[in-house]
Amino acid sequence: MLAVTFQGLRGAFDILSPAVPPPRAEIAVVSGHPGPGVRDAFEFVTRASTRGAYIIDRSLPRPASTPRAGISYSFRLSLRGRTVEAALRPGVLPERFFELFGLAADDAVAAVELSDLKRAIAARVLQSTTASLFEFA
Repeated sequence: MLAVTFQGLRGAFDILSPAVPPPRAEIAVVSGHPGPGVRDAFEFVTRASTRGAYIIDRSLPRPASTPRAGISYSFRLSLRGRTVEAALRPGVLPERFFELFGLAADDAVAAVELSDLKRAIAARVLQSTTASLFEFA
């Protein structure tokens, strides 16, 4: 999720501050995903969690491509009174990812397959355009 979130941030920054990198102190994040990989990506780039400018909101719209209840692969980024919303496009995370996620805690074979799949997803995502991964509004 680090790679996916990083790419989402790139796309959001291209909209909010295309000419220069935005100052960390002015960025606020609302994330629909409570996972540590997502939080860590936002924290690394924005320090929003450390600054108290990071909120988890499980009521954010959940893209149809994310079947896990209570988790939205979407976020809102605010900067200087402007906000951009990003939602993960269908197919970025394959169905097998979600299947394995539920099995990996109790099944060593599934855990290895999930780990391999995560690496493959990260490699593909980092070579993709942000617009092919996220819908921005």
